[in-house]
Amino acid sequence: MTTKEFSYKEHKNRFYPIIPVHLRNKESELDLDVLVDSGASVSVFKGEIADILGVKLEDGQRMRSVGVSSQIEVFLHKV
Repeated sequence: MTTKEFSYKEHKNRFYPIIPVHLRNKESELDLDVLVDSGASVSVFKGEIADILGVKLEDGQRMRSVGVSSQIEVFLHKV
């Protein structure tokens, strides 16, 4: 098993494991700091990120993502 160490960054007086991620497609690219969720099976981004990258959100597989205190509707895309 490979292990990774992440630096924690402060956000609203709490510390989280945050890593820099570079996303790009043929038309645009974007640098983001994203939360590492070691228990997640997928990564979730705001809809605005899909807009910037030209991804049609509703073309993805619609599903519900359940977290500790809530659930949200998401559109799954393989990238």
